[in-house]
Amino acid sequence: MSLAVNGGTSLWSQPWPSWPIFGEREAKLLQQVLESGRWAYDGPVEAEFQQAFADFQTAKHGLAVSNGTIALQLALEALDIGYGD
Repeated sequence: MSLAVNGGTSLWSQPWPSWPIFGEREAKLLQQVLESGRWAYDGPVEAEFQQAFADFQTAKHGLAVSNGTIALQLALEALDIGYGD
């Protein structure tokens, strides 16, 4: 059996769904954030998400970050792991 990339049969025969997947609820929430004028790192929706995420994990704090690199950096800093360790 060959992989599809090598001329074999593809395992997926339907069109891929569009991304991102959203509906009216997400559009309404996004509109609320945009209209708030606070849609950077200090907005009320972000604060609410961070608290809900921390509560979900029974943690004291939760931080929303923009990408995985920053998440890894924060994890290293929280563990006091620095250059050369």
